[in-house]
Amino acid sequence: MKSINLIFGVHNHQPVGNFDHIFEESYQKAYLPFMQVLRRHPSIKMTFHYTGELFRFLKEKHPDFVGYLQEMVSRSQIEIMTGGFYEPILAILPDDDKLAQIEKLTNFIKETTSCQPRGMWLAERIWEPHLVKPLQEAKVEYVVVDDYHFKSAGLNEEDLLGYYISEEQGRSLAMFPISQKLRYMIPFALPEKTIEYCAQLADEVGDRLLVIADDGEKFGVWPQTYHSVYEEQWLERFFKLLEENSAWIKTTTFSEYLDGHKARGRVYLPCASYSEMLEWSLPEQAQENYENVVERIKHNFDEAGYLQFIKGGFWRNFLVKYPEANNMHKKMLEVSRKVNAALKKNPGASSLAQAQDHLLAAQCNDGYWHGVFGGLYMSHLRRSVYENLIKAENKLAESMPAEVGPTLQEEDYNNDGRQEIIATTEKVKCYLAPGVGGKISEIDWRPQNFNCLNVLTRHKEAYHKKIIDFIGKQSKQQDNGLKTIHEQFRVKEKNLDKYLKYDWYERGFLIDHFLSDWADLESFANCNFGEKGDFVTQPFDYRHRQLPDGLEIALSRTGHVWVDSLFAAIKVEKTIKIPQGGQELEITQVISSLENTELKLRYGTEFCFAGTTGHDDGCFYYAPGPAGTLTNKYMDSLEENEELSELGIKDYFTKLEAIWRFSNPATLWRFPLETVSQSESGFERSYQGSVILAQWQLVLPPQGQWRNRIIFRMQDLEA
Repeated sequence: MKSINLIFGVHNHQPVGNFDHIFEESYQKAYLPFMQVLRRHPSIKMTFHYTGELFRFLKEKHPDFVGYLQEMVSRSQIEIMTGGFYEPILAILPDDDKLAQIEKLTNFIKETTSCQPRGMWLAERIWEPHLVKPLQEAKVEYVVVDDYHFKSAGLNEEDLLGYYISEEQGRSLAMFPISQKLRYMIPFALPEKTIEYCAQLADEVGDRLLVIADDGEKFGVWPQTYHSVYEEQWLERFFKLLEENSAWIKTTTFSEYLDGHKARGRVYLPCASYSEMLEWSLPEQAQENYENVVERIKHNFDEAGYLQFIKGGFWRNFLVKYPEANNMHKKMLEVSRKVNAALKKNPGASSLAQAQDHLLAAQCNDGYWHGVFGGLYMSHLRRSVYENLIKAENKLAESMPAEVGPTLQEEDYNNDGRQEIIATTEKVKCYLAPGVGGKISEIDWRPQNFNCLNVLTRHKEAYHKKIIDFIGKQSKQQDNGLKTIHEQFRVKEKNLDKYLKYDWYERGFLIDHFLSDWADLESFANCNFGEKGDFVTQPFDYRHRQLPDGLEIALSRTGHVWVDSLFAAIKVEKTIKIPQGGQELEITQVISSLENTELKLRYGTEFCFAGTTGHDDGCFYYAPGPAGTLTNKYMDSLEENEELSELGIKDYFTKLEAIWRFSNPATLWRFPLETVSQSESGFERSYQGSVILAQWQLVLPPQGQWRNRIIFRMQDLEA
């Protein structure tokens, strides 16, 4: 009788920083009902993976659920895999952190379920060959990746009905391929289709293996799946079919199969992930070209199997595609170096253990990339990364007072080939980029663990063209049945195409603009305002020094501005002083004409601010004083205010108040940074932060100067 082995694995994950109601909703709609169905079928063997943040939630909020896991582990019905506790992309972590992440989840699983994990789930199946060695050092025996990884190495479908051994520096690791066909079939096709597919591959020997391992959220959380999987009983029917065909479909676990079957051979896999991830990592134009190539091959040459050799990008290039992701990653590496060095000197310090845990939490992968899920575009996930990194630094400072400051460091912090300046005091930490407009790219308010500049530049995405085409056709969505998350197209808001605006420079704080005569608030908000100077992205000279009462960074650039038909030479100087108390930045600006003729200029200084939300009474602008009436106080407001000497923001969610004071009253433009991105529920508009431009009409006499002083003050906000 022909037979085949089937491993059914489910990976369940909620990111650090996600909302409590999302955890609970996912539990009620996916994690609990799945387990309730499985318990009615004790002969079905499965493998589960729960990331640490989710597992901790289940243990604290739903101990009965953990009891179900313990029960099924004890009777060998299920196996539980380990992984990085906070679901990081292991390949981009220092080795010390790789081991700490895996050991933390392994220990949690053993303490919670008495299960000794032997294999691990690799976050987003991001594979790089060097991982074999640290995984083996973490006592991991096997890992699960996609069949796409194997096909990229030249193997075909027939080769992938088992597992292989990979090696690095003499260390070995078993590697199981996930069937993409089953990943798209379950639970979107009729359960009978999976049985038919198993029948096609079964043989007389009976040692062949099929693996399906995928997100648990597709069983109830993804659109329409709760109805199909539970109300229409897809999962119940599937398990019944497995039971009815158990004589020839043998459900098993990874460890059980590993113990009973030999590897099919040795393999060296290239850097890879699932094919969609590699597509998303490409730049916008390259991604569009890639999609066109894939479609042409599918329609003309797919029978020859050419697609297995068509490779997209490389996960690490998300750090190029999105500078915001790179900034988080490089700050994470900075904090990791300090925390791990301190742990080696004093491994027993409780504050260092807490610092390490915050560091590991900040490595949760979701906020570092973007694909079909919001990821980087979800401001609360980026905020969680920074919050944990700043908490780690603060805990480090408890055991190492030198970390409090004031200190000045000069280094290529973000690895862009240019030096940055990092200024740290007890309450504030600033990252300055002299090589890119002399701007400030990060301001951490340490008392509330908050990066005030955690905004997102408006990037052009390949899928934006699909939105324009969809809305342009004015077509109605057709319901053609249940689709995978990669096949769905939903627009969550009318006229979404009107919000497709793109920035030609990365947003920051203290960016110098010289505006065209026709520039107005709308054109500035749309980033097509006509820049007449060469200061926004160009390098500034700099010097810095530590003063008796704080820190000082002086930036200057001699550049040019188009004034009528003259390419006028001017000098921009800005000096930033951060007092030891660290609650404010004292900024002195000097604009000097180097011409022997009068110059009339429209000069503006741009600031960004990461408001928690765009339209809520808990986060808003205010303007004190006689001229302090704002028509619209909300952070998503588009408004011009003349002759303001002061502007403030109160954010009760982060308990922070920020205040700008100008020695020369300014005309202020305010607008929201809103992006259009895709998520599992459809294309949506998201508030990413706000931009403020303070501007002045300057008349500089020959060789004349204009001076201004800005105080930017931060303080804790009382509830």
